[in-house]
Amino acid sequence: MSHQATDALKNLQNMNTISILNIGLAGLQRAQADVRQNATKIVSAGISDTSATMTLSTSMVKLLSDRLQAQAAAIVIKTADEMLGTVLDIRV
Repeated sequence: MSHQATDALKNLQNMNTISILNIGLAGLQRAQADVRQNATKIVSAGISDTSATMTLSTSMVKLLSDRLQAQAAAIVIKTADEMLGTVLDIRV
């Protein structure tokens, strides 16, 4: 493989890693926004009488789902970080 082809491959890997990192960050931001929304619903459920139990239980389940979403996004970010580290190691 020529030097130019090797450099092109490394640049492509670097771009893919950055794209993966952006996907992970977007997932983490979405999870954070969902946590805020569901936490607000939980607080509001304690204030209002109407269907408070249903709102509380639904929001708690969604909050657990948000946690899983954040964990998955963190794994994507960690993987992108490891991939970027590998690409940098190849370049050195």
